[in-house]
Order: sequence, then structure tokens, then C-alpha cells
Amino acid sequence: MSWDSTKKQDIDQFATVLESNGLTISQSELQADGWRLESAEVLDLLAKLRSAGTPLGEYVNNKIYMGVKTGLNEVFVISKKQRDDFIAEDPASVEVIKPFLRGKDVKRWSVDFAEQYIIFAKRGFSIDRYPAIRKYLEQYRIALSSRATINSHPWYELQQPQEGIYQEFEQPKIIYPDIYEHQSFAIDTLGFYSGNTCYFIPIDETWLCGPLNSQLIEWFYAMITNSIRGGYLRAFSDYMKQIPIPNAPNPQCTEIEKLVQKCLDAKKCDRHADTSKLENAIDTLVYQLYGLTEEEIKIVEEER
Repeated sequence: MSWDSTKKQDIDQFATVLESNGLTISQSELQADGWRLESAEVLDLLAKLRSAGTPLGEYVNNKIYMGVKTGLNEVFVISKKQRDDFIAEDPASVEVIKPFLRGKDVKRWSVDFAEQYIIFAKRGFSIDRYPAIRKYLEQYRIALSSRATINSHPWYELQQPQEGIYQEFEQPKIIYPDIYEHQSFAIDTLGFYSGNTCYFIPIDETWLCGPLNSQLIEWFYAMITNSIRGGYLRAFSDYMKQIPIPNAPNPQCTEIEKLVQKCLDAKKCDRHADTSKLENAIDTLVYQLYGLTEEEIKIVEEER
């Protein structure tokens, strides 16, 4: 069959396909900020979720931060051996060498620390106090002096050290990668610093990791943002801030937190541990928190 005849056949079948698969969308549902070509049931569910809780951005007072942008990771991010050598040569080096995570080190429920460290040369870094580090950085002075924004800071400082919020790195936080296939939120209580392929929320609420890793929130986030090649999602803060956080009663919040902690403990002991049963239990509680009906749960689970 020729291309022309195939094309004509497709056109001839258009009315049949439209009748069987088409959607009826009222004009009132076509908003000025963008059209969502979804069924009324999906749009109603999205509206229900939005009204069922406080947007994440508001819930955390907009404290959603990106990690450090060094401008030259191959210089500032070092191995454990390099760290140990610096400290052996000059014990004061330990003050500015911090455990470091990349986006790929942050998994669902767990952190896979690859024993990498960052020389945290923040604004005002007193390089002369750390002779071993200075000697090391001097080798790369030309490359470091060629980075973007170099006119706004000395050659040996990080390009964007998250000035003003760096103290938050060492606080309990929820951390997640900038690209993920499935919700990949984890709890960090060990004070990791992270690169700009990670985001973090400095909040000490373990239970919150439950809704954020739930099937329901994954569905919601996938509906309000766009996937990239391979079906992966990007963690854009403007969209993350829209995730509705329900006002969980204490008993339910406590129950979710217990399940989350079991997931965290299981992954800490074995990062390949099967937590599916625990996650199913979390999903059930999350559905209840948002007041989903069986029909609405079916929409979520069939979509995802």
C-alpha cells in the first residue's frame, strides 16, 4: 500500500477514532494559563487534590533549595583518599571538606553515599587558613578563573555556593534528585551537602516523605508538568511547590511516619530491599487523607 493511500485511509477513519477516543471539554475548563486536554474526571480529581491541602511551597515557607553549583566539579568534588590526604597534611582542612551527594546518589527512600566530598569554599573562604587546599586549588587557577560569574568572587570560591542557606545543609532535610523516573524522596539526617542536580527541603518531618513518594502524588506531579525523554520527570521547583499537602490528623500522620521509617530502615540495611508492601500501605493511607473514592483511585492507578 502506498503512502498516499495509507494517509487517505487514516483520514477516512478519523471520525471513527474521534468518536471512540475523543473527549468532550467544556469551554470553561480551557484556562488562560494553559489548556489541559484531559477528561472531566481527571480535571475534577486534580481540582479536588489542589483543594485538599496546602501547596508544598506554602507548607515549607518556600524553603525548597537547589544544591551547590561549583562551576568546576572535577576540582571541588574530591574522593575519600584526597580528603584523607588533605587532612593528614593539614588537620584544619576537615573544617571545609563536606560529604557530598550527586543527583544519582539519591534514591527512593535512601541515599547511596559514594564517598565523595566537596571543598566547600563558600563566599568569604579564607584560603590562607588551609594551606593544603590552597596548594591543590592553585593547580587549577586558570580553569577556576575562567568560570562564569568569576568577576563577582575570588577565583578559588564556589561559583554558586547557595550563600545564605548553606547552614541548612547540615540540618535534617528531605532530599531528592532533579531527574527521576519514580518519586525519589529520601530523608537525610547526616548533614550531606549536595550538588545542583539535587534539591532539598530543610524540614524535620519524616511523615512527609510518605505522601511525596506516594503513587497519588507521582500521578499529580506527572499531570501538572511534562515528562522528558524516556518518561522521566524533572523536579522543577515551580511545580513542586504546587503539590498539595493534606492536613493530616495526628493518628494518621503517626501511622504514615511509622511506615516511612520502616522503608527508610529497610533501605538502610539493604538498598535493594523490597518495600512494595509498605509502599502499598502508605498509598492506601494517602488516598484516605485526600478522601479519594474507589473510582478516583482507579484513575490514578490506571494512569500510572
